[in-house]
Amino acid sequence: LDLRPHPSPTAVTSAALALRRLVATQGYDVVETSSATPGLVAALALLGSPTQHVVGVHFVYDPMEPTPLSAQALRILVRRRQATSFYAVSNAARIGWAAWAKVDIDRVHVIHNSIDPTYFAPPAPKEDLRETLGLARTCRLVLCVGRLATYKRQNLVVDALAPIC
Repeated sequence: LDLRPHPSPTAVTSAALALRRLVATQGYDVVETSSATPGLVAALALLGSPTQHVVGVHFVYDPMEPTPLSAQALRILVRRRQATSFYAVSNAARIGWAAWAKVDIDRVHVIHNSIDPTYFAPPAPKEDLRETLGLARTCRLVLCVGRLATYKRQNLVVDALAPIC
C-alpha cells in the first residue's frame, strides 16, 4: 500500500481505497493489523464489508496523555463494527484496551508473545557482567526491558532508582 510513517489524511484515504480494492478482488476473509495507522486504514477499507478485521493490541494508550489521531479514529470506527475483533499480548493490555476503546471485553482475546525461553542461554553470573562492564562489585545492576519510546516512560524507572543507585 506504500504507506509511510505518520501519513497524511490523504495518504490514509488512498491506502484504504487500495486495500478495499485488494480485499474485493482477492476475496480475503480476514485482514490483520497490529498498530493504529494500519488498523485505521483497514477499518476504513472494510466499512460495509463482511471481511473480518483482527486488530493486534500491543500496548494501551494512557488516557492522561495525548493520543495519536489515527488511534482515536480507529477507536471510533471499530467500536460498533462486530466484524472487528482484537488480540492483546497480555491480560493487562486486554483489559486496558477494552476500557480505552470502549469495546466489549469479550471481543479482546489474549495471545501471549511466543518466545521459547529454553532457546536462550542462561545469563552469566552478575559478577561476570560487572567485570565485563568495568563496574565495581558493589555497583547495583538494574534491567529495564522495553523499546525506548516516550509512552513507555523508562524515565520513571531512572528517576525512581536514582536515589538508590
